[in-house]
Order: sequence, then C-alpha cells, then structure tokens
Amino acid sequence: MKSIFNRINSYLLILLVLGSCSQTETTKPERKDIINAVFASGQVIFENEYQVTANTEGFLINSFVDVGSNVQSDIPLFQLSNDVQLENLSSAKVNYRDAVNKLNVNSPEITQLKIQLDQAEKQLLKDRKNYERYQKLVEKEAVSQAEFESIQYQYESSVNNVQLKEKSLADLMNTLEVNVQNAKSQVSIQKSANDDYFLTSAIDGKVLKLYKQPGELIRRGEVIAVIGGGRELARLLVADFWIET
Repeated sequence: MKSIFNRINSYLLILLVLGSCSQTETTKPERKDIINAVFASGQVIFENEYQVTANTEGFLINSFVDVGSNVQSDIPLFQLSNDVQLENLSSAKVNYRDAVNKLNVNSPEITQLKIQLDQAEKQLLKDRKNYERYQKLVEKEAVSQAEFESIQYQYESSVNNVQLKEKSLADLMNTLEVNVQNAKSQVSIQKSANDDYFLTSAIDGKVLKLYKQPGELIRRGEVIAVIGGGRELARLLVADFWIET
C-alpha cells in the first residue's frame, strides 16, 4: 500500500515539473516619457521691463501706485513739485491771450493805424482832385508853374503817405501774427515742460519696484520705479547657465 502511494506522489511531482517547464516568460516594451528633474535657483521676470526716470528735478509730492499695482501707459504714476513751472506756464498763457487780443481787428494798435490810413486816403483824394485841377490850369497858363509844382508836390506826398500807412499796417499785422505764433509755441513748450513733472510708464504692466517715497528729492535721470510688462518668465541658473522659460 505504501509502495502504491509513493508511486502516485512521484507521478504528481513529474507532472508538476513538466507543467512548469512548459510555461515561457515574455517581456513587452512600453513607451514612456523620460523625465529629467533639475533643481536650480532663479527668479520670475517679465518679458519687458521699463524704468520710470525723471526728466527734471523736484520733490516727489504724489505717488499714485504701490508695488504690485497694475498700470497703463501714459497714465500719471508720480508727481513732482512744479510750483515754478506752473508760474511759467501761467505767464505763457497770459502772453498768448495778450498776443491774440492785439491781433484782433478792434485792438488799439490796429485801430490807430487804420484811422491814420483812412485820414491819409482822404487827404490823397483831396490832393488828387486839386492836382488834376491845377494841371488843367497850368496848361491854360492860368496859374504859375511854381504854384502847380507846389500842388504836385503835395499830391505826391499824399501818395507816399498812404503807401507808408499801408505798409505800416501790413507790417504791424505780420508782427502781431508772429507774436501770436511765438506765444502759442511758448505755451506748448511750457506745457511740455510741466508734463515732465508727471511721470508715466511707456508700457502697460505691473509695478515691480519702488525706489522713492513722497517727500524725497528726485534728481534728473534718477530711476523711481520699475514696471514689468508682457509675459512672465522664469529665469533659472543651471550649471552656470541662465535659462529662460
């Protein structure tokens, strides 16, 4: 009985060995992305950076933004003290208004010359008639040549006087027009100079840094703030090389 049991166990062992030998192990390739992790120090920057600088000198009296504020181009960010410049601009505007008033057709200077011209023209008309009358009389020998020449001289003087008054009026009008243009240019110049006391950004973006606070003196060319615009970029230092992504 024991012999039969041993035989059965032997057969089972042989079957297990044969069964295990019939199985073949296989390996299949898989496609995966290779990830290369790099640890590096760096900072976030903007695609464009603009430095707000002063074109003139003055005390910072108003700061309309803080770090992190979103800004638009040509919108005032800071204001410098400009009392003297405001006076210059005010004086330029007064001079311009005065020049415009003087160019008005009813201004005293123009009116005076027009009156003088009108009087000269009336005198010329009178002297012309007198000259033509004496011209006929001298032909008839009704008056002497000396009397005629005196009347002729008076007539020619009246002609010259009218021409002189006309030229004076034309010169005055030209001078007044030039004065208006010059005064207008001065207003534009003083306004532009006054605008320098209001500092703006040339780009849309965000305030990254502020270097000055209200009450501090700002020098010409001094940087007051840094504005970042465009895309945000990560600047990393990897193996002694800067990489921007």
